[in-house]
Amino acid sequence: MNFGARITTITQDTILNKAIDNVLGDNWITFRILSNGLRWTGHKIDRPIKVSKSDLGGSFSGLDTHSTATVDTRVLMSYDLRGYEMPVAIPGMEKSVNRTSAEVINLVRIEVESAQEDACDDLGTLFYADGTGNANKDFLLGCFN
Repeated sequence: MNFGARITTITQDTILNKAIDNVLGDNWITFRILSNGLRWTGHKIDRPIKVSKSDLGGSFSGLDTHSTATVDTRVLMSYDLRGYEMPVAIPGMEKSVNRTSAEVINLVRIEVESAQEDACDDLGTLFYADGTGNANKDFLLGCFN
């Protein structure tokens, strides 16, 4: 219902003290990867990755002679340190105006939460990629996920 100026100029609206995300929703892949993070030490992580299947196996009967051959099935992958940023800029005047008795939602908190949601969505997109984006600065996940 639309009210005229007779009502809207003298009646204060209520703002709920929580912002609802109707844009991003849940990004389960980002949550899964970030919640299963590995401890990082040094300037890179080396991890052996299986790249092929051994073809040495076979059936036998009784005392058949077994192969003593070996086959290389792994390579050592290296992951260098990479990060992600999501800037949050809040003009001091806006912060001052918000920090009054009329404050319903804390401006700094809501902007940081919003930026965090946006960053998680961006990370979810990067986690599906091959790490070559942004001049090879995007994340290399390999088999970490």
